[in-house]
Amino acid sequence: MSLKLRWQHTPKIDIAIPYDTEMKIIVNELMDYAIYLQREESLSHLYIKNEMFHLSLFYIHLRKSRLKFTQADTQTLRDFRDDDFKRLQRYSTATPKSLKAVVNNRLRRIYHFYSWLQLHLGLINIIGLKSAQIYSSLPNHLGKSTYKLRDKNMFPLLYPRIGALSKHTTKYEPSEKNLRTLELAFLKHRDIYIAHRNALMLAIANATGFRRASINSLLCSQFSDGEIDVTDEDFFVVTPPEQKYSNTLSYKIPLLLAFRINAFIKTYRNN
Repeated sequence: MSLKLRWQHTPKIDIAIPYDTEMKIIVNELMDYAIYLQREESLSHLYIKNEMFHLSLFYIHLRKSRLKFTQADTQTLRDFRDDDFKRLQRYSTATPKSLKAVVNNRLRRIYHFYSWLQLHLGLINIIGLKSAQIYSSLPNHLGKSTYKLRDKNMFPLLYPRIGALSKHTTKYEPSEKNLRTLELAFLKHRDIYIAHRNALMLAIANATGFRRASINSLLCSQFSDGEIDVTDEDFFVVTPPEQKYSNTLSYKIPLLLAFRINAFIKTYRNN
């Protein structure tokens, strides 16, 4: 079972077309949500691609249970959380805490999607605190400039002591707003190659945690068309030539990031 994502490029907007290859249907909920994020939230194309990738994994989970988006409940989200964590463990050598952080990020996106879906479809009791399929206080905070960040009922199924709000977190983690502000600042550079190179460096550093020397050592040949196999997995394996202590370790980076690097090499860098 697979969900393929294609993009229809137009002068004003890039329209995401999520296609269920088994049912042979376009998933309208995801397509409409992508349009909303671009038109109403003014989010970048890259951000929306990542959003669609996370939500597509949840869609595939629903289809395995023969469920529609509107039929999901809190137990469905809990099952997805645990299954996704186990799946990541099979394909990654990262620590359990790091993998749980990935799953938590997905769950936050799913909660936000359901808040939009409820409003978009004019439905009631899909998501909320009382008489709702999915238990969450998130809808109560939407549209407000301030809210209690430590309201655990906003995302009640997140793994505890993992996210940026955890008192056990010791390192700084930029918010999506921080990253977007930096990306926009980089893209204002008068040299288009430097602008997109710097934005890409930001994305690589944020997604991988590589040291500067490791990022600088990456080779075009590592991200060629022949090296990047299109799979349903989250990761692409890469070995930075330059590593601390002269290590030769391989790391799994997000597949979408590998595609972005590949596209940069074939366009801005090639020119």
